[in-house]
Amino acid sequence: FVQLGQRGVRRFGAFAAGMTLAVVVAVRDGRPMFSGIWPSVLRLAGLCVVSVGAVLARPGTWGQVVFHDFAAVGWLLLLASTVLGAPGQVWSRLLSWRLLTWLGLISYSTYMWHEPTMLLLEHLGLIGRSTQSLPLSIALVLVVAVAAGWVSYQLVERPTSKLRLLRDRDGRARDYYPELQSRHGG
Repeated sequence: FVQLGQRGVRRFGAFAAGMTLAVVVAVRDGRPMFSGIWPSVLRLAGLCVVSVGAVLARPGTWGQVVFHDFAAVGWLLLLASTVLGAPGQVWSRLLSWRLLTWLGLISYSTYMWHEPTMLLLEHLGLIGRSTQSLPLSIALVLVVAVAAGWVSYQLVERPTSKLRLLRDRDGRARDYYPELQSRHGG
């Protein structure tokens, strides 16, 4: 439990970056902020920042400490290029591919399950920390976390997302059968 809590603190930068982007997107109200070459520049810059962070993240160095911040900034740039870019870009059309759309739909559930999945599979001895075992470990965690994310989406996220239908825009309980109340003096 303590280990998971400490990891959450290290990822606060990613949370802050994501919330900042969400606020900017909401304020822009669907209006693009970047057009022309700028979305591509942001994507390239984002990939460079993540790559530099990965290179610096050697165990026992300051790079390992700040890796999550590098990753947060890199992903912020990548996401900003997408959600704040002009519509109709090749990038946007690629992201509308059916498999990617499905993965996006279950992405939050998959994210929530990936770390417990890693910890469980490592505890069971099914994945390791050696460089040689990394490709197999990544593949196994990916398959199990995506499966868990899909199940979690189907059993938790999808049903609870329908709860919003119980309220109208003003937050009042939605009356699906108003004619019954008027007939019976309700």
